[in-house]
Amino acid sequence: MEVAGDLSSEPLEDGEDDDDGEQDEEVSRNIDTAGCDWAEKSLAVVRSLLADSPEASLELYAFHARPAQKHLSIRLDKLTDPRGSPTLDDISDFTRGLTAGLEEALGEEVAASLQYEVSSPGALRALAVPRELHRFRDAPMTVAVRAGEAGRQPPPPRVMLFLGEEGVDTTWRLLDVPENWSALGKKKGQRLSRADLEAPVRIPLADLGAVQFYLDIQGL
Repeated sequence: MEVAGDLSSEPLEDGEDDDDGEQDEEVSRNIDTAGCDWAEKSLAVVRSLLADSPEASLELYAFHARPAQKHLSIRLDKLTDPRGSPTLDDISDFTRGLTAGLEEALGEEVAASLQYEVSSPGALRALAVPRELHRFRDAPMTVAVRAGEAGRQPPPPRVMLFLGEEGVDTTWRLLDVPENWSALGKKKGQRLSRADLEAPVRIPLADLGAVQFYLDIQGL
């Protein structure tokens, strides 16, 4: 399952986004309470719930507070799922516990004034490099390379499978998808050759930029 689901006490209105203008799918994987007291207490509730989870298979992927909207966005990572996606039951159970925990920590009135959503990391999950490369090595990834010295332009992002890590280098294999046809300068309709697909792509670990899951829209 790409995305396990989205349960919310009160969903955001269409068109609402983060205070910094990023859309929800692009929420970065960090913890941001915006220095807000109720968000700090809410984060403590979330961490307590995850620590007390009987299976201990869920971890906090991202936590973002929007004080102006009194909104919390909580993303959970399921360690036992091939793509880290919690099930709908996981999210439902966690949300029930979160509701009770917030009422206890903040009081019923404050808790009732909050909007919150609990979801998976998303179909385009950003990966922690290098740790999660090994964890998700069977999943296609979109890999960007950092700009080189003297303003040298990096190559376009490519879609690849992670093969391994040797010293300071990572090794990848290209996939025969449209994004790679254009990235490798193929003519329209020209796919990757066997040589392209079999040749290992080596990228220094320090040169890796953003790495995220690849979503095959054409295959949906």
